[in-house]
Amino acid sequence: MRLYFRGDDGQTNEGGASRPPSLLRTAANTDPSAANTDAKPGEAHGGGENMHIGELSRRTGVSVRSIRHYDDNGLLGARRGENGYRIFDEAAVRRVLRIKRLIHHGLTVEEIRPMAACLDGPADEETVCDHVIALYEQKLREIDDEIAALRAQRERVAERLRALNLRRTIDARLGSHRPTSQPIS
Repeated sequence: MRLYFRGDDGQTNEGGASRPPSLLRTAANTDPSAANTDAKPGEAHGGGENMHIGELSRRTGVSVRSIRHYDDNGLLGARRGENGYRIFDEAAVRRVLRIKRLIHHGLTVEEIRPMAACLDGPADEETVCDHVIALYEQKLREIDDEIAALRAQRERVAERLRALNLRRTIDARLGSHRPTSQPIS
């Protein structure tokens, strides 16, 4: 008996594939006619508001792998079809785009998770939650701390460079009176 699995991307793989199966299947119950091959984009399961992960990826420009990561971390709440595939509703498009924007702003999925409820709302407005504002304020403090640390490091490097250049200038003026085998650090 051969073992097959079908991943969220719709590809059927045999046996020892490297990624874990979403749904384990045997040759006896793999019926290609059971798949909805006539589905149009956005109609993964017959309804105009449901879609598979590939369609969500296409509509948002976010990779399938990232969408799986968001969903596995509780940010999307996909439901599973009978075949084990993730099924997303139309609101998932808006949620993924908002997650994408938050990540672009420097937040991590772990930082976004507590504000998952704030990802919903009308497309033309953004829900403002107190903890979102607090999160942005904290992120801004972290960025300011990183900038201060980098400025201090830059000053140390610049000071060392000035010292090395001064030493080279002195060595050049002294010429052969100074040993050249001395290490410079």
